Amino acid sequence: LHNNKSIEPNNEYENLNRRSRVGQFKSFMRSHLERSQSFKDKRASDPSLANDHNHQNEIDQYSKLNLEHTDNLLKSTVESLSRLIELTPTKMAEHGLEILEILLIGIGKSYVDLALEVSFNELHHQDFKYTDHYLEFDYLQNVQISSEILYLVSTCIRTILLPLANNSPQVKHRMINLTNGYISRVELAINVIMRDTINLGCDKVRNALSKQKKKDFLPKVGELIDTDTVACEQLSTFLSEFNSQLTHYLNGGNLQKILLELGVFTFNQLFEHFKMFQINSTGGIVV
Repeated sequence: LHNNKSIEPNNEYENLNRRSRVGQFKSFMRSHLERSQSFKDKRASDPSLANDHNHQNEIDQYSKLNLEHTDNLLKSTVESLSRLIELTPTKMAEHGLEILEILLIGIGKSYVDLALEVSFNELHHQDFKYTDHYLEFDYLQNVQISSEILYLVSTCIRTILLPLANNSPQVKHRMINLTNGYISRVELAINVIMRDTINLGCDKVRNALSKQKKKDFLPKVGELIDTDTVACEQLSTFLSEFNSQLTHYLNGGNLQKILLELGVFTFNQLFEHFKMFQINSTGGIVV
């Protein structure tokens, strides 16, 4: 998660488009996911559709990243390069560039980019005002796997593809531009999703604290005070669930950054929150 939001994707990667197939594929996927979202809404309102696992598996197949697919594509890429070295060793730079374009179309625009768009869409279908169910952060699974895919692809390009163009500086420069553009595009998408996830968590914290009643900290003498307030229960439940889900879907720097930012925000909100209420001696125990 970068604090700098001004990262711009490389135009060369953004303009990469072989035979206009990517645009057609994205249009198909968007319409498919819209139908899937419509089905989710119907399933929520119709209990008879709740156990339709086949349709849910189909949704997951299209919307969730899978490292096995990436592994297969990278193996095919290496195998293609090894055959090209045998067949046309004098044109390996040009053929390597074309292989790279195919790889970035297949694994970038048609797979990782699209999955992150799906995650972004799922994120913005969350409603922090609902109190009868948890927020669902499973869309972050794509963020974690896309980071791993980014590492695998960039390693493959750096160790296998770029050395093939050492004798062709112009081709190597274009390879580097395409790779940097792909990396910037994925990092920018991850950054936006992570930032909006933090904003969603902050909205949930504010919403929980808004449930505090004016006289929660002014109990009468002899009044039972062994129960938490509604605001306390909702906030504690959310923070516990937030931590549990995020440690499941994220790790490393992304996990530390997002937990730290929400933790600092929650602390500051509580500090300001208690200034707004009167507290008597017994109410101090409630606080």
